[in-house]
Amino acid sequence: MTLNLSLLTAGYTEQFAFFAERDGPLKKRRFPATAGLLEHPKEGLVLFDTAYSPFFHDATRRFPERIHALVTPVTIDPQDTVAAQIVRKGYAIDDVRHVLLSHFHADHIGGARLFPKATFVTRRSAFEAVKHRSRLSGTFAGFLKALLPSDFESRVRFVDDDVKTALDLGPFDSGFDVFRDGSVLLVDLPGHATGQVGAFVDSSQGPVLLAADAAWSERNYTEGVHPHPLAHVVIRNFDGHDYRETIEKLSALRKARPDVAIIPCHCGRAHAAWNDGHPSAGESATPHE
Repeated sequence: MTLNLSLLTAGYTEQFAFFAERDGPLKKRRFPATAGLLEHPKEGLVLFDTAYSPFFHDATRRFPERIHALVTPVTIDPQDTVAAQIVRKGYAIDDVRHVLLSHFHADHIGGARLFPKATFVTRRSAFEAVKHRSRLSGTFAGFLKALLPSDFESRVRFVDDDVKTALDLGPFDSGFDVFRDGSVLLVDLPGHATGQVGAFVDSSQGPVLLAADAAWSERNYTEGVHPHPLAHVVIRNFDGHDYRETIEKLSALRKARPDVAIIPCHCGRAHAAWNDGHPSAGESATPHE
């Protein structure tokens, strides 16, 4: 079963280019926050992550959360949230029945409260890594609890409870078949955050790996140019060893399966390449590199 995939960019932050590529220049680059919108014929609309929303500004008005906004300044227009873009496509918000969360950093859960009827799907370990953190500890882990809906725990489904499915995708040999039809397969991409997952999608435009923050730039896995160490200094649940292994897996996947498009959440070049090939697939996704 193939699904139509749209990339929806909602908000961005500006950081030094060398954060994503250690040989990058000492100038600011725009890093878009992007979600994947999947149209499933039986399950309705499915989101992979939710990018930013104005809730981010509400959640960071006070200290210690204000620290996150100072380190990661965010620009988001209310008319450009993922929810607003979905409505412009002719759908209702309640048509979004499933929200797959790769991990719990603010730029991935920033729009979670915009989807009151959706079931959230994620890794148990990803949530457990942030669930009990204090406001200060959560801030330094990139997690802002106020971004999650108050009834999150009653609406979450942990894929850990499912049996893994065998895969033949280069270095990825198993994953969680979310809808038990082969259309969306969640795979572990550890390192950047505890329990992070990506999604292999059998899209009508070709096979895709929505890679979340397994890489910040396609050069991380195409040329072996890693982020600068400073980029991870304040992320408390970052694991350098796992991160490097995941980058190596992306590189191996690219060589073994060149037909699979790898799309990191914040890589404007990858988004542009996808949208150039599929001009109707994205909205508000033009990067400023």
